[in-house]
Amino acid sequence: MSGAYSYLKSERPIENIQVYGEMVVVTGHAKLDVSIEGKPELLDSRYADVRIKRVKRWQMMVWQSTPISRASGLKICCAPLWF
Repeated sequence: MSGAYSYLKSERPIENIQVYGEMVVVTGHAKLDVSIEGKPELLDSRYADVRIKRVKRWQMMVWQSTPISRASGLKICCAPLWF
């Protein structure tokens, strides 16, 4: 499914960062306007991201997101997100 997702706009209106030495845990809310196989969609989810510091940069180790509501017709995001 390579190339099936195009990210048009990304917002993170809520983001919390907790630092534990050389590791950070980031949690928040992501709103993404995307194109999925050419069709525009809104992805609205909560997320958790764990990163560790390696040689002057932060490396993402884990990303997990959960849709806020399926009842509203929002799609579940299954592609990796890179911020």
